[in-house]
Amino acid sequence: MNHILAAQLKKMVQKDQKVRKLMDKMYEIDNENRKKLKRIIRKYDFPTKTLVGKDGAGDAWLIVQHADDDVKFQDDCLKLLEKLAKMGEADKRNVAYLTDRVRTNKNLPQVYGTQVSMRPADWKNKKFVYGNLVDPKNLDKRRKEVGLEPFSKYIKRFKKPRG
Repeated sequence: MNHILAAQLKKMVQKDQKVRKLMDKMYEIDNENRKKLKRIIRKYDFPTKTLVGKDGAGDAWLIVQHADDDVKFQDDCLKLLEKLAKMGEADKRNVAYLTDRVRTNKNLPQVYGTQVSMRPADWKNKKFVYGNLVDPKNLDKRRKEVGLEPFSKYIKRFKKPRG
């Protein structure tokens, strides 16, 4: 038996499992946060800029953004956020991100092109996928209306080395 090779494989699997446990923890935290936010919304309605400040409202949005296991909840919150944004109580950019997140989760084309992902096979060459877009010719016009940068500038940020 090649003990050195066996030890090398064991280390590889340990790293593999460590990352997966972190992912499991991420999903656990997302689920816990979603449940807490649902209780907050039942008690106070969706946290607005007036109620919790700009950062607090953004924090509530981010919890919804990461609630991919509950698309109905995301969709319900999107409807609330759309109304709140018209009143100046929610960030229009966050509404754009959540719009695309909900649409992506429903396998529908994106409106603002905010949801970018990378397949594992493309990690090395940093090839990003952003899916189908509604009316691509007017994408930057829609992005500008909600305070987002042009799509070409946005996508370039994903191609920069990190670390």
